[in-house]
Amino acid sequence: MNNYDPLETNVVVVGSELAQGYGDPAFLGVFGRVLSRTAAKKNVNLSQLGLKDADSTQISKTLNDLLAFRFKEDSPNRLVIMFPNKDIDTLSSSRSRLNLANMIGQTMWPNQKILVVGPPPRNLDDNMTISQLSNALADVCARRGIQYINLFNLLKNEPGWSHAMLESDGKYPNETAYGLVAAHIINSNFEQFFN
Repeated sequence: MNNYDPLETNVVVVGSELAQGYGDPAFLGVFGRVLSRTAAKKNVNLSQLGLKDADSTQISKTLNDLLAFRFKEDSPNRLVIMFPNKDIDTLSSSRSRLNLANMIGQTMWPNQKILVVGPPPRNLDDNMTISQLSNALADVCARRGIQYINLFNLLKNEPGWSHAMLESDGKYPNETAYGLVAAHIINSNFEQFFN
């Protein structure tokens, strides 16, 4: 018996280069991996629209235009915001919080769910700032009832992540690192968000 679901689910992933799949030799990105393991019997329209080296102000400005061409009023709509590490180089924590709140507030589509994925660890010099940013984003999501995945906490003590980043340029993940991020997202109640 075929349990394939004919109803198309629109999944739009915006944010950092992790959303785009930058540096991934398999060209799957994070959510290509996630959905290949969780949505085999779903009709999914996946758009991975990360902006390399963009901060949350730049992402926020483009969000409505990106969604207008991809979300439908009569379909399940799923927005994933992969928050960029770039913010720690360009913005204050309060500005990042405001940008996330604005992104959540401006997306009012029918049948919509939002998932926010926090920034991953980068290097020892930056990790304290990333941790503070990640906690601030978690607070924004908690206040609005939005599911938040704290990648920093999940990966900071993960030997595989540190090794994978050392094998890459230390800034952008390699194939192994993408696999680790995807596995943590799958194990963080992703199906509750997706279904």
